[in-house]
Amino acid sequence: MSKTPLYTVLAIAILLVQKAATPVPLIAQNDSAFRNLGIKASSEDVTVELVGTYYEGNANHLRVKAHNHAETSIMVAVDVRRGSTLWFPAAIQTQFCLPVDRGKHEAVDIPFPLDFWKFYPDSETSLAVMVSSTQERSGFPQVLRAYDPYIPRWNLCIREPDFRPGETVYQARFPTDSLFDRFYDPEEHFHVHRSPSFDVYVHRRSLAREYAEDIIRRRECAFQQITELLGVEHHGRIRLVFYPDDETKAEDTMHRGAGYAWRTNVVEIYSEEVKLDDFHEIAHVVVGLIGSPPAMLNEGFAVHISEALGAAALESFGHGGRTIDQAVKYLHARGKLLPIGESFGFTEIGSEASRGAISYPQAASFTRFIIHSHGYGVFGRLLAELRNSSEPEVIAQNKAVFREITGISLQEQADRWLESLNAIQDHDLEAALET
Repeated sequence: MSKTPLYTVLAIAILLVQKAATPVPLIAQNDSAFRNLGIKASSEDVTVELVGTYYEGNANHLRVKAHNHAETSIMVAVDVRRGSTLWFPAAIQTQFCLPVDRGKHEAVDIPFPLDFWKFYPDSETSLAVMVSSTQERSGFPQVLRAYDPYIPRWNLCIREPDFRPGETVYQARFPTDSLFDRFYDPEEHFHVHRSPSFDVYVHRRSLAREYAEDIIRRRECAFQQITELLGVEHHGRIRLVFYPDDETKAEDTMHRGAGYAWRTNVVEIYSEEVKLDDFHEIAHVVVGLIGSPPAMLNEGFAVHISEALGAAALESFGHGGRTIDQAVKYLHARGKLLPIGESFGFTEIGSEASRGAISYPQAASFTRFIIHSHGYGVFGRLLAELRNSSEPEVIAQNKAVFREITGISLQEQADRWLESLNAIQDHDLEAALET
């Protein structure tokens, strides 16, 4: 896989403001627990050093030193933007802000949410040091006001990332050869395989290690089938990762569940108890190469194509061995289907709020009806041009685009779909009731 740019700007910020009054203890730099970084960024006004890291209890800490050479007080911000420490799906941007008086040195150990030693070149992570004068920067007084006068100066304010162009007087990004290449080596923890489309990381305790060749063959076949159906050409690499259990996966990714797809990453548990089908997460990757459509179409296509290509697509979503038709007929007969207009505004399916046991089969059935009614060419345009959002104005725009592409309104399409459900044979409903 070609390296994802390390400077990716991420959309979600974790905003924290420390209020504790007990300083983090400084352990000696020659302590055996201290791991040296020794990375410096400097300008004519300031020198900032990322000295090293250590663990205290379960918390990781980063030691930062700053020397102010300027004629005014300055604010130093250590900015971390992460897409993953390994193949992490939840975006994070965190900024640690530290005031330094004129001519002074400051050193602080900050609780740090990332593990430097799991950074590596493909980790979609960037780290920047930003410095600005507290007298000239309009944004920084807000940070200073966030400080309680009774909280010691070592305390850090982590603020919303609202740096604007022209306000940062110095910024340094650390290239891979000075930081990321030095630390985490996935091959120490995973068996690594290469295939025409995939870089495959199989955890050394995952059952997938025994069946890797067959799994990769099937995933290659799935990828080729789905890209051909949607008319997608992709010449980059896709990363597949297999863990032995949820606990191990959560340690690296903080994700709970059997699996997920994010960008060109697929991460799954593969064990005696958990084996996902070969198509669902691959379908999400292919859809992501086209656009970022509403979850109803994204998840709907993944479930539909899994069943179309031979998998028991609803087995992981609370419907046992039922087919999509059986599950939807069962739900429709009991008046449990959701209004399509409501489902169209979901940005994800799977949470309690989205009622996944209903939304997954319903989305799959509706998506399949769209494809059967208009073909994969039209469906591909919908994937490319509709946007995943819960904002009313975006939903309204999506409905207008849906009409423009398909020639009918979303509600008309929904009405025709509901009518089609009556054509599902009664024996399908009887089979659904028995399962």
